[in-house]
Amino acid sequence: MKEAPSPGGPDVYGPEVKLMAGSSYDPTNSVSPGNPIFYPLPSKLSDCSFISEPAALGATDGFYLAFECGGASFGKRIPLVKIRHASGKWTMEQNGTLLTVDDAKKFASFYGPQYPALSHTGVFNEPDLFSIGSQTFLIATPGDVVNNINTGCAVFQVSDLAGGQLVRNQDGSPKMLIYGPSN
Repeated sequence: MKEAPSPGGPDVYGPEVKLMAGSSYDPTNSVSPGNPIFYPLPSKLSDCSFISEPAALGATDGFYLAFECGGASFGKRIPLVKIRHASGKWTMEQNGTLLTVDDAKKFASFYGPQYPALSHTGVFNEPDLFSIGSQTFLIATPGDVVNNINTGCAVFQVSDLAGGQLVRNQDGSPKMLIYGPSN
């Protein structure tokens, strides 16, 4: 990530800065050393051994970030944080968890009969966030844990951005609005 006092093109941006890293990150590594702004992560995210696939969504006072958080005790989840930069200080607030392994199991049970490719969903990968008007959406890739493949993309509506909550079906599974299967 690069910072600038105001937008103005590539010549005004400062040096690249790491934003965050999981607990397995070594700031003295020989490939890309250095301390990220958020390292170690706040306590609610300290079990994230690795972080990947970040998805940003701009906000008037900062930006939201959804990402894959992986850990030995829980597999993978997709948390949502809000990052702000004010008065020269960076802050990160965890807004909730959008998707978990338990959500993936409920999702497979709910949607598997209608979409057989989703019947072995055990994880969600590759999040992306976008807004249309005042509504915010999450795109995620259902991961088939039996065949070790991704099975397309699913779109979910975020019901509470500040709380990191999705619209849910009656059984508690995340409510899918659109499914785009893999070819």
